[in-house]
Amino acid sequence: MTLTTNMRVHLQGDLSAQSFAQQLLRFGDGNFRVDPDTYSISFPSDFCNLTNSPEELIVKVFPDISINFRNYQWLCDRAISAPMNDGVNKINTEIQNQLPGPGATYESIDTVVDREQAACDPTEFSNSLEPPGMPPH
Repeated sequence: MTLTTNMRVHLQGDLSAQSFAQQLLRFGDGNFRVDPDTYSISFPSDFCNLTNSPEELIVKVFPDISINFRNYQWLCDRAISAPMNDGVNKINTEIQNQLPGPGATYESIDTVVDREQAACDPTEFSNSLEPPGMPPH
C-alpha cells in the first residue's frame, strides 16, 4: 500500500500545499536525485528550510514561540519532520523548554489488565514502543 493522494490537500485545494504534497510523494518514492559520492539528497529550494542545527531550525519554524504559542492556528501551520522518533522527541523537548510558565507532568499506568498475558506482553516491551502521535512513555 502506498500513499498516492494527500486527502487534506486534495479537499482544501491549496495550490502551494499541493505542490509540497507532490514533492513529498516524490521524496517518499525515492525520486529525488542522490549524489553518488556522498549519498546526499538534493532538495528543491522551496521544499523545506535547510539549517545547520536543530536550534536554528526551531527558530526558523517557530519564531517567537514564547509569544505565538497561544495562537492555535499559528501552531497548526507549522511542523518539523525528522526521520526517527528520537530526533522528534529531542526537538519537541527543546521547543517545550522555550514555552513560558511551569511544566506539567502527566502520570500514566503501565499494568497489564490480564495477568496471564503479562508473560506474553511484558510492560517493558509496551513502554519501549513509541507509536506516532503519542508521547514517549
